[in-house]
Amino acid sequence: MDSNRCLWGGLPSEVIERVLSFLPVPDLCRFRTVCKRWNELLCKPNFHDLCELNRKNAYLFVTCYLEYRAFTMVDYNFKETTSFLDLEARRWYLIKPGESRATRNDEEMIYVLAVDDGLVCGLAPGKDGEDYSLVVSDVIARTRRELPEWPIACDSDDDLPIIVTAVDVSSRSYKVFVLNSCELEETGMHVYESCTNEWRALKNPPEALGARNAVSAVALHGILYAIFRQETRGRFVLLHYNLQEDSWKEVSMSIPRKKRHPQLVVSSNRLFVMMWMGVPCGSCSEQGSQRKFQLLFELREILVTGSGAGRVVARISKTHLQEIFDEQDKNFDIAYAVPCINSSGACQSIVLMSRLSGVLISYDLVNRSAIVLPAHPLIPSSYQGFSRNPSPYSNPLAIYYQGKYTNLSLRNLSSRFLE
Repeated sequence: MDSNRCLWGGLPSEVIERVLSFLPVPDLCRFRTVCKRWNELLCKPNFHDLCELNRKNAYLFVTCYLEYRAFTMVDYNFKETTSFLDLEARRWYLIKPGESRATRNDEEMIYVLAVDDGLVCGLAPGKDGEDYSLVVSDVIARTRRELPEWPIACDSDDDLPIIVTAVDVSSRSYKVFVLNSCELEETGMHVYESCTNEWRALKNPPEALGARNAVSAVALHGILYAIFRQETRGRFVLLHYNLQEDSWKEVSMSIPRKKRHPQLVVSSNRLFVMMWMGVPCGSCSEQGSQRKFQLLFELREILVTGSGAGRVVARISKTHLQEIFDEQDKNFDIAYAVPCINSSGACQSIVLMSRLSGVLISYDLVNRSAIVLPAHPLIPSSYQGFSRNPSPYSNPLAIYYQGKYTNLSLRNLSSRFLE
């Protein structure tokens, strides 16, 4: 131990910075306690730049929800502990209540809506116990902020808007985009900017597109991409929004009309969409007979720098997926998919998560084989103590999982844009 201390103590700061910048962010946080010199190093902006240049780790945040007859909320165990999986190291990290101020006992986050660079935006009960408020917390910096009253009414889980958080490293600030997702309301989009601590309305999509309610959205390279359901035909349309120009543009892409909503995913600064689609399975030999279809899960990359046309990355039948996950429930669904991009830019595997069980698998697209990833260390609680629950709601009607894929950043350790 003494020899190791002498070795590290004698190394130039530049060498130490270079070595440490390759380590996962959660490990770096633990190293802050090694010595004062390392703690100071980990708070330096130039070291943060080096980490972002060398980092390869991205993390899958996983949350478990309890669905009741009148509302949905985060499972008690998951509410008390923030959890995420390092997909490269295949290692779970847990941040317990004593280690983070992401939630408080009097304002527990009941719904996680968005994650970006370690910033978690979620829904929490308001001070009056009835209205909901948006809370942004940083699991690494252990800071939180309740945002000003948001401009879209939210009376039930069905009315929850689509939320996107976007961190701007250069200005040390962040934005929170809110898109209406209620079919009964007019389309509306607003943005909260941390630098002004205010909300402002943004231009709605052109009426000619018939974009009624948003079903999924992400931010990439300063552009907001969103999938809307069209009001008249019930189909989906993909749009992108430029905040600087306050303008919308349609991305040419065909998305099947299915009850299960498509979902946008960003991986390695590339845009993907995951969706279900029906394809014919064989031809009909008898005239007038109904053609049979099989349900396929498709992951497609959206080429944002070109025409926007998609490139199919994977197609897997629902039957094959159910065999892999060993789940035969008729409500089987994929909660989240993460394309794993290698150093040459190719996607040879994807990580899939079951919505019903939270089981994670790594699916090899070359040999069509699957590996089950480490199970989530938390077990859903048999939650009984929600004070607003009438007795019929003591037990949830359903339990399901959701995931968010994001990087983590050290920058907020010395930042004050969260309070």
